[in-house]
This record gives sequence, C-alpha cells and structure tokens, in this order.
Amino acid sequence: MKTKVDWIWLYLRLRGRLSRWPYFLASMLVSVISSYFVYCHVLGYYPANAANPLVTPGLDELLSLIFVVTLWPMIALSAKRAQDIGLSPFFGSAIAVPGISMLAFLVFSFYPGADGPNRYGDRTNAPS
Repeated sequence: MKTKVDWIWLYLRLRGRLSRWPYFLASMLVSVISSYFVYCHVLGYYPANAANPLVTPGLDELLSLIFVVTLWPMIALSAKRAQDIGLSPFFGSAIAVPGISMLAFLVFSFYPGADGPNRYGDRTNAPS
C-alpha cells in the first residue's frame, strides 16, 4: 500500500504525533543533508589545508547557517515526538539546547510512545 508523506507537516508543523522510527529517520535525513553541504564545502578547500580541514575559510559561517536552517525542522520533529510520548510539545525545544540536545535525541529515539490515542491525537505519524 502506498502512502503519501506530508513533508510540510513532518518538518514544519508542531501538531500531531510521530513514533520512534519515523522520528529517527527524519532526523537522520536532516543530518545527512547538512553533512553533505559541509563535506562539499570542505572538499573544495581540502588540498590547500590537508593537515587541518577545520581552518577551511567560511566553515564557521556555513555551520551557523546550517544550524539556523535546521533548527525549526528539528524542533518540529521533536515536538511531535514529545506529543506521542504524552509530554507537552514544549519539551521538543530541548533538542535546541546545547549539552541537552544529544540526550533529548536519544530519549526521543528510544522511549516508547503512548499506546492508542492520547490528548495530542488519535493516531501516530499523521496530523492531528
């Protein structure tokens, strides 16, 4: 059975519930795309700075831009995941706090969601 993915809802909206596996896969897609842009940028300067690729010109600006662009999609994914667990969507913003973000990602990736309907929706992986 084919299902259509609502990309706008998945990455930009805060309402709804998202189970563990789609949360993990959607987060990894954001990470892979971000890493690809960093890789392409560093690769362009690699022969000149082969000893230390961290001195690549413009890398700090690129990383800042990637952070700003991916911040809202990651918060939206995490808010939906928090709602599936039964928590307030406010807890999804924990993904943006340095030092807590990796722990929040692991919790959202491994903690099981609520079985059946909860106050945030009747079903998972769909808009409420």
